Amino acid sequence: MEKVQISDKMCEEHVIGELIGRKGAYFEVADILDDECFYQSRLREIWCVVKELASKGEDIDLITIYAELSKKGSATTPLDLADLSEKFYLGNLLKLAYRLRELRDRRRLYALGLKMQSAGVSETETVEEIVTQMSNGS
Repeated sequence: MEKVQISDKMCEEHVIGELIGRKGAYFEVADILDDECFYQSRLREIWCVVKELASKGEDIDLITIYAELSKKGSATTPLDLADLSEKFYLGNLLKLAYRLRELRDRRRLYALGLKMQSAGVSETETVEEIVTQMSNGS
């Protein structure tokens, strides 16, 4: 079966760009986004660093993000971060954040659907076991 990619790289880049380029942007979306909202691993890595910096009360900018990424052995360069910061979105950051969260939820639904499809043709578990697993989200 072909792997389905449920993501929006441009949206992820705009959100990260705004987090790098606009002071206080993180706090506008911190309650909306989580690590799974970022499908692109490089962007997820940057999000995690931004989140760490915020939790320590440190400034969130290109310099501090790069310093933290370097400590972690990341391949992300200052030029990469500068390129992202240029993707600063002057529209509605919240709208983009909610889009990323919806895409995260759709990826979860897709994964759950694949589990259900597989369980539906396998007789290794009873129907009751499958329903219980699906109800528990596992």
